[in-house]
Amino acid sequence: MPVYSRHLLIITLLTSICLCVDTKAQEIQIPAKKNDGSNTQIKTQQVEVKSKSETQLARRDAAAKTVITSEELQRFGDTNINDAMKRVPGVLVVKDQLQLPGMNSNYTQILIDGEPPRGITIADIPLNTIERVEIYRAGSAQFSSQAMAGTINIILKRVPNNRQAQVKLNVAHGFGSNYTVDWLNSDKFERWSYSISATAAKLGGLMAAPFSFTDQLFDAKGQLVQSYQVRQNRQLTGDTLRVNPRIQWKTENGIALTSTSSLNHNTSRFNNDESYQFDIGPVLPSAHIVRKNFSKNQAMSSSLRAVGSIGKNDAIRFDINTGVSRRNANSYGDYLSYTPDTKEDYQRFFQTDTVSNGWNNSGKLTAPSHTEHDIVTGWTVSNSANVNNRHETQVNKQVVSSTHTVQLTDSSIFKSALFVQDEWKFRKESSAYFGLRWESIQIQSEGNIQEKMRHRSSVLSPIIQTLWQLNAENTDRVRLGLSRTYQAPFDFYLISPIFKTINNSISSPNFRGNPSLRPELAWSIDAAYEHNGKDEWNYNIRSKLRSINDLHREDVSFYDNAWWRQFINASHANSFTIEFDTQFPLKRFFDDAPNIDVGFDMNRTWSRVDYLPAPNNILSPNPFNAKLNLDYRAQALPLSLGTNIRYMGRHWQQSSKISREFSGTPVEMDIYGLWKFNKQTQIRTSIDNLFKHPYTYLTEQQNEGAIFRSNFYNPAIRTISLNLEHKF
Repeated sequence: MPVYSRHLLIITLLTSICLCVDTKAQEIQIPAKKNDGSNTQIKTQQVEVKSKSETQLARRDAAAKTVITSEELQRFGDTNINDAMKRVPGVLVVKDQLQLPGMNSNYTQILIDGEPPRGITIADIPLNTIERVEIYRAGSAQFSSQAMAGTINIILKRVPNNRQAQVKLNVAHGFGSNYTVDWLNSDKFERWSYSISATAAKLGGLMAAPFSFTDQLFDAKGQLVQSYQVRQNRQLTGDTLRVNPRIQWKTENGIALTSTSSLNHNTSRFNNDESYQFDIGPVLPSAHIVRKNFSKNQAMSSSLRAVGSIGKNDAIRFDINTGVSRRNANSYGDYLSYTPDTKEDYQRFFQTDTVSNGWNNSGKLTAPSHTEHDIVTGWTVSNSANVNNRHETQVNKQVVSSTHTVQLTDSSIFKSALFVQDEWKFRKESSAYFGLRWESIQIQSEGNIQEKMRHRSSVLSPIIQTLWQLNAENTDRVRLGLSRTYQAPFDFYLISPIFKTINNSISSPNFRGNPSLRPELAWSIDAAYEHNGKDEWNYNIRSKLRSINDLHREDVSFYDNAWWRQFINASHANSFTIEFDTQFPLKRFFDDAPNIDVGFDMNRTWSRVDYLPAPNNILSPNPFNAKLNLDYRAQALPLSLGTNIRYMGRHWQQSSKISREFSGTPVEMDIYGLWKFNKQTQIRTSIDNLFKHPYTYLTEQQNEGAIFRSNFYNPAIRTISLNLEHKF
């Protein structure tokens, strides 16, 4: 492990340097004057003002971002970030994945405190530990440039300066019931402070509803030659336990050391009884499949962050973070298929064990400069080592034979980056942001059934953003930016073990990786007009023009007597997105109106992928989206009511040269109510998808004139949630 040792040595040296700098700073520290307590009070007030003005500060930054507060996230009583973000203007949630308009979720970068999630998912973060969410639609040099659609940065709450305790109880029911308990406690002792949150959940409503789809095959003359229906009775249950401790210590010279950890344990059981009804044409080898799965996932991550100032007059400010992570994932499966005459045909047992270990180090330094400039430089290095061990036994019940295969894969991903940025205030009411970031990704993989593979790519990303304040009050602004972004291939696209399907077909092909896949490269131009008036009427108009090379797309082909799927580089693509959002109190336009706050946003994307046939060669199957938020606060009662209505325009999307798909729910409506008993206790209730509109998903594959069409019937789900909160 020579590479790992070298990087560990680098981290050790960096830590030693930080300790030396800290000691030196204490040696040259000027003795503090005696304090009568008044200064402490003033400092506390300053911190509070800064905390309340994050949105106002963002409006003055040349690097554009949108700030969503914790109060906005929790108003519906959601227990996870995915559900809360689907109501945020300009954010889409598709299949429980966050994405910004114009491209799917793979192109939206998700960060936690400026770092990629390691060993956890954002769904593992208790919502009551989130301070705010920052949305960057253009590039930023301090974050990875793997953000073609933009970046969503989740900022966790700082350790509070006083004692707090809170408990939340949540019950939700859709086709099944989910139960969640959240607990948060924090306190401070002299220069030490801590917070700890814990979540326990029992999930019984996931994929509990019956599911069905119809497959049809039409020949070149349009004649229906094969048709069959598939029905699935599914049951997915899970248990979750998460603990997130955070400890902070402030040294005498003002350096803050913060330790943040996360411990997660998840188990799930999935049973699926799948039956086929053959109506027209030939039957498939398997007519009934019984699947039983069990999975267990254990993950931990821990980081230590040092934030402070050094040098003469504390001129250089530093922020250094070092972390480690580990994840163990185990899954077991038993698949048994039956022939159309109900005889046992084929049985598959498999066990997959994955162990992932990682470490990371990042930092940034704000250097002294002219008052008109704010120069920041920094670095990021990380390494992830993954060992995948898959055992599979296949038993042919017809001829009484069996085969046993073992797939061993050992892979590592090493990332490094350097960046520098400068925010230049060249006029009193105007500023410019210049950033330059270099990133490198190196992937190595070897296994017993694959050749040794080494893949390396690097990208230099310049970023320019300008802000023009149109008046001294900064109520109107114009922004313009240019940035280069990219998307590195997922390791799954490159080195995935071969996966074979039951009833292999053009609609259900096998999958294999493509080690020659290159990263996608894009240039984008962003423009925006922003208005936030003193009368609380805010509105924004934004646009983004993108040009992408080496786009990743699926390729489905027939060889070795089977259908196979893999990802390839698919030439060039262009897109243009325009967004509009507005928020205002209804009293702004009608004096006698009730106390209702209105929020509305919409976006439209036009795109073209040169590699794919027209007219469905677009980047997203949902080119138009709109939302309406209405929030009412009663004056005589401690009552708040609200609704969120979402419209998703749907369009056929060409996913490969022979495949296209159509998906989405056209209209969804959620409502909520909040009753505050007192300052400590409140109860929330919400209903998601009030009108029970189902999710639609259609696919088509064309080959030599024949068309294979699948129509999936996803049951409509209305979820009712009750959330009780109490602060001690």
